[in-house]
Amino acid sequence: MLVALTGTAAFAQPTGSTTSPVVSDDPVLMATFRLVDEGLRSSSPVRSSHVLPKVAQATGRSENDVRSHLLSKLEALEDLRQEKGAGWDHLRLRKGDLSHRQLSRLMEHLGESLTRILSSSDDYLLDTNLRWAARSARIPPEEALEFLRRLLTSQLSNDPLAKPVEPVGVVVNGWTERYDFKLEPLLLFLDTDDEAEATEAVRDIQRFIVPGVVRGLTSVPGIAWAFRQRDLTALVDPVYDIRIRARKLSFSGLTTNLQPCIDVGVDVVDTESDRSVYFKDIDHCAVDASGEQRLLPFFSEVAHVVVDSLAPFFSTFR
Repeated sequence: MLVALTGTAAFAQPTGSTTSPVVSDDPVLMATFRLVDEGLRSSSPVRSSHVLPKVAQATGRSENDVRSHLLSKLEALEDLRQEKGAGWDHLRLRKGDLSHRQLSRLMEHLGESLTRILSSSDDYLLDTNLRWAARSARIPPEEALEFLRRLLTSQLSNDPLAKPVEPVGVVVNGWTERYDFKLEPLLLFLDTDDEAEATEAVRDIQRFIVPGVVRGLTSVPGIAWAFRQRDLTALVDPVYDIRIRARKLSFSGLTTNLQPCIDVGVDVVDTESDRSVYFKDIDHCAVDASGEQRLLPFFSEVAHVVVDSLAPFFSTFR
């Protein structure tokens, strides 16, 4: 189940072991992993009323037995969180940008959410419960979902029964929001007095970023092809729509060494359900703008940052 997987990947590890945990000898957990993984990659919500009966059918157990089994794992999860043993190290290796404290809080709230689901006959939207747990733990829901995807990938990468996932096609589009910018630092950076030229250099910023993102995405595992929105034809059917929103361009530093900075929002939308499945805020300043009097190298750098931010999400498609 969605809220269970974050912990069960670790507490199946034998006490004192420092290697990656092996859960393939637990059919209930493995069936759960597979079903949730399929659910996360589909356009339909993941429901407890779907997952639990399917796990029971796949393992030849009753639904009550499945609930009891996962509840016993939940108790081990709380012990793991309290003791911070070897299995906890496995979780920490996959925590990404989460701090140790955020990871602990997330595990605590996920456990509470799972207890509520397993102890009730009501139907629950599992991805919604993950988001509630993440917000209760005061972390972005998208980071909690990324964490879960990493755990799923580590557990199912060598599972012979896991359904293979074909690389997906994506379409990339973007736009620039209206924002107020100071003309003086822009003129200084470009070393020009031509206000029209300077303004044109920052008009519709996305037109300088989107092409680089499209080129970079084709090298990301999990992506078969990428097109710009304007190049899309009826012959191709993208699975995801990547939307890049340039929100603000500014400059930092001294007048003799100005560095361009940008605020960008990256949203990945499932084209079938029109649901956002991934979102990332990017605040980036030029790594080294010394000697530059053009913005194009910076926009190329931003495109690489956007691709790097998307790669972990698409790379979880085994």
